[in-house]
Amino acid sequence: MESLNSCCFRFCNGFNWADALRISVAKTVPLQFANYAYGGATACANPTYEKLYPFVKNLTSQVAAFAEDIQKNKIRLANTSTLALQYIGSEDVMFFFRSAAEANATVTPEALAALVSRVVTCRVQGTAALAAIPGVTSIGILPISPLHLAPAVPEVMKPQLLAVQALFANATAAAMADLNAQLAAAGSTVKVYVLGPSSWIANVVNRIYPSFAFLDEPCFWYPGSMLNLTAAAGMRSCKAPQNFLFYDQLHPTTRFHDWFATKTLLPRLQTLGLLP
Repeated sequence: MESLNSCCFRFCNGFNWADALRISVAKTVPLQFANYAYGGATACANPTYEKLYPFVKNLTSQVAAFAEDIQKNKIRLANTSTLALQYIGSEDVMFFFRSAAEANATVTPEALAALVSRVVTCRVQGTAALAAIPGVTSIGILPISPLHLAPAVPEVMKPQLLAVQALFANATAAAMADLNAQLAAAGSTVKVYVLGPSSWIANVVNRIYPSFAFLDEPCFWYPGSMLNLTAAAGMRSCKAPQNFLFYDQLHPTTRFHDWFATKTLLPRLQTLGLLP
């Protein structure tokens, strides 16, 4: 029996990647599935977010909730192969750039390096906490999202985001390799797998068939914060979201999620022997 836990849930016009992966895997093997992610969640503690949106739980809280459910027997890991997927960190990056823009501050290479170091450290700590949970056997690390594709991102920011995503890819690979060595030295049988860089996800856009009619504009623009519990008044979706890469200015449509999950992520997990 497989147990699959996903650390990401994004707003969409239908199923997201975690839903699509669950549905596909459940066709071939008995499956437990649990999703502890929150829209807008950060890898690192963020006092500003916690004050504005106390219902959004960061990575530390997500892992703690998973461990608590195991203790309460809501999730049973005995005699199972358990894969935990961690997909988080993008919101940390967007918060950094939004804060810099609001302060009219110059983003320096040193500041970017510090951002990457901080977020990767938080992700490693979350991964180590997952590895310490009895019954977890494998952990898959997804990259930060290819944020440069989002319509909400101004053109002037896209080169910086591409550079940051490359920094994250290198830093994440090195940090998780170190964590694997530490786990092995401690006698742990848990293995951490870095599944790919942000470009691995971005390249899905060029492979989807039929191709999207609209890549640079969303199906609709959501006014205000998407984390507000009450939907914005007068909000209207477009009539054919399947023709758009992005549903709103930040989140891809379900067609992208499905293609990524079933034709990119699942084959990678199967090649690694993590899913049938």
